[in-house]
Amino acid sequence: MIQKVVCCTNLEGERVYGKNRGKTDATEIEGFVGCLLYLGTLRDNRTTTTVHWDKTNGNQLLRACFSRNRFLKLSNHLRFDDKSTRQSRRAKDAFATFREIWDDFNLNLGKEYIPGPMLTVDEQLMPWRGRCGFLQYLPSKPDKYGLKIFWICDAGKGYPLIGEPYLGKVGRSREMNIGRNTAIALSEPYFGSGRNLTVDNFFTDMALSTPLPDLPFIQIKSVLY
Repeated sequence: MIQKVVCCTNLEGERVYGKNRGKTDATEIEGFVGCLLYLGTLRDNRTTTTVHWDKTNGNQLLRACFSRNRFLKLSNHLRFDDKSTRQSRRAKDAFATFREIWDDFNLNLGKEYIPGPMLTVDEQLMPWRGRCGFLQYLPSKPDKYGLKIFWICDAGKGYPLIGEPYLGKVGRSREMNIGRNTAIALSEPYFGSGRNLTVDNFFTDMALSTPLPDLPFIQIKSVLY
């Protein structure tokens, strides 16, 4: 995953600055991601980089890892796909910009983890207010605006196993049985494993009760809340 990000970021850097100017590598990208995770733990998304990199009162960890200019360059030009082929891929997949990295992420989630007997499917709203063709507005959620992702998780540990972003409806036709189809698609890798699957009322309807005998789970439960 990291190497793909390195390659795509370097391609963008060459496009903007020309060849052999400030190329990044896996170590730098890992450090950059680490700094972003560290900033996330501070829960402070309003402090500017000018304050963080202030010589007197700035954040010493960030200043030790990157210069402010380098951090901003990476922030501006970080890429997860080849921009030259994006348009053709986006015509078939609205998530094309991040699809390869996301698929690798899903594969890595299950590589070293064996889920327990209880699985659950639910949705998550990732807070986001940037430009996005499938941004969702859910007034019942604390953040209201964001990207909706459907997950199947190990219910006992809360560990995510497979995630799939909701990309909105295709065309003008109304989508039918979104929850049911999503629950079946996410749980398909675990067919025949004898595990229990718990879902809430969004993922169940009368149609879901029809194929239940054919789905190789011990039991599928619907939780209303």
